[in-house]
Amino acid sequence: MAKKRRVDTVDEKPPEFDRAEFIRRELLDAKVSFIVIILGIVMGIISGVLFGVNAGVSAALGLIAMLFLPYIIRLTGIDLKKELLSDEKKKLPEEERKSEFRGYIMKNIGMIGTYFLIWLSIFVLTMNAPFSDFSAPAYLDVKAKLGDEAFVPLIGNEIKIITNTTTGKKITLSASITDNTAVDTDSVKFTIDGREYKPVRTGDTYEVSNIPPTSPMDVRLDASDTLGHHSSLSFRILIVTK
Repeated sequence: MAKKRRVDTVDEKPPEFDRAEFIRRELLDAKVSFIVIILGIVMGIISGVLFGVNAGVSAALGLIAMLFLPYIIRLTGIDLKKELLSDEKKKLPEEERKSEFRGYIMKNIGMIGTYFLIWLSIFVLTMNAPFSDFSAPAYLDVKAKLGDEAFVPLIGNEIKIITNTTTGKKITLSASITDNTAVDTDSVKFTIDGREYKPVRTGDTYEVSNIPPTSPMDVRLDASDTLGHHSSLSFRILIVTK
């Protein structure tokens, strides 16, 4: 008959809850989180401002700050290594030392991850309208027509109008000009065969009419936005008689 094994039970009491230490750690976490958030916002704004000067430098600056985040935190008077790794770690059991080290690593990863997301969000936000505008006006729906005939769109660098006759007919040229912020209406001009025309504006559409037809016609459109970014578009209008 097998003997029954004797099982000794030991009553283990959970460690006493240190309320003061708990509150101190919570306040420390809140302070670290606040520093990380503020730093992410500030570096995001700086990167966004520098993007127009040098895109590579602006991105590198934000990423370098992320890599040195633990050292930046230390400059504020918070030493996470001392806070999360016990001074007497050599006396602790191996499992407790590993637990402390894992907590220290995860804390740093969490800080870096939070910073990166905040920095990237602010960076993307500040380098786009309405905060920033690095793009010049764009030309859309460029087209021309002869007399009462249908408009012919720009294809490549040419508008080719096929007609039976040009007698008694005038050219109408139209283009939609847009920008991230706003187009400077006074800057918009259409130059046709060396002659400047001031277009009539209707919303985003600018149009000149009553232009005597010749073939080919060399056309250049110019426009700037309210921040001074300028762009132009050059093409030809060809009129082919059947």
